[in-house]
Amino acid sequence: MGAVATCELDECYANSATCTDAAQTCTDPDHMMVGDWECHCPVLDIHAVAEAADCTPPPESECSLSAIAAVCDAAHQACHDPDWHAKGDWLCECVSPATGTPGEQGVAECALDECNPDCDAAHCAGTTCEGGQHCEDPTPVPGSTGDWSCVCENPSVGTAVAARAMCVLDECTRTCNHCANNGTGNVCAASGQACQDGDTRVQAAGDWQCHCIAPATGDATGHAAVCVLNECDLYNATCDGLLCTDANTSPASEDDWSCTCHLPTVGTDVMKKPACVLDECVSESVYTICHDAQQTCVDPDTAAESTGNWECHCPTGAQLGLQEAAVCTLDECVDACPSCATKLGVNKCEAAGQTCEDPTHDPAKTND
Repeated sequence: MGAVATCELDECYANSATCTDAAQTCTDPDHMMVGDWECHCPVLDIHAVAEAADCTPPPESECSLSAIAAVCDAAHQACHDPDWHAKGDWLCECVSPATGTPGEQGVAECALDECNPDCDAAHCAGTTCEGGQHCEDPTPVPGSTGDWSCVCENPSVGTAVAARAMCVLDECTRTCNHCANNGTGNVCAASGQACQDGDTRVQAAGDWQCHCIAPATGDATGHAAVCVLNECDLYNATCDGLLCTDANTSPASEDDWSCTCHLPTVGTDVMKKPACVLDECVSESVYTICHDAQQTCVDPDTAAESTGNWECHCPTGAQLGLQEAAVCTLDECVDACPSCATKLGVNKCEAAGQTCEDPTHDPAKTND
């Protein structure tokens, strides 16, 4: 702390292309100096400072012979004559970053895997595919460069040649711990629902949804939805203005909807419009008028459109009152009642050869 830093500069970072374009290797012998970087020939002990070297073999080398040099050049390899004074010892050697066994008086067996981390040429993958992707080189030979690909790691999918891939993860179609199918089958499909992943980016995990199939409604994120099928949404027109009710809105429960009449009318029918009934005697105010007079309320026409025709009926006799209590009479000689002369169709007076008379015809006065 409190001291001047010691800075270093590897000039090959900026200048390596000059060397690699000439199939040479860049070195910087002193990171404290500038302008001293070197290009080295792949086989010969020849280099140049701050420029590509001239790697032409000397005249005494067998590699200077065009016929021999052509053998190695055609295979993108370097010719090497280890002993200029000996004959027949020339070799074809792989040119960096390719590697392989030198060929004695012939072509070497070279490989160039552009995905190899040690491959430092400009056309190699380097670190491009790191982080959720891996590199594949379909033809790892020196004559085929720039054909490597970044391939997305499972469960994501995606491939790009000589570039980083755009990875896609559709959690509805792929299998993973956070997918709709975690290895035991698709959760949505098992419930008869549709799966949708609105954001298929790899980083958007767990956002898939189950959607109910129409006409059912409902959706849920990360699990099966609770679907609702209200059949009244489909058949409300059948009720024609009446109240439609679906007793069970589960999609598995069908044909249980019904139409119900609006109060004061009554009536319910399943899967069709009911005949609505209006019994005016059900009204408390109407019922009370007849009940307080110890009479029976009767609505002779209960059609919904038929109103104002309720009647109070006397307990005996044929008297009735329209929309009011009836004025009742009781002729104990003619009518049937506990105190009447007629029992089981037989009049006691007549059976005794006598004439029966009821002087009052008053229901309140019996046995007179």
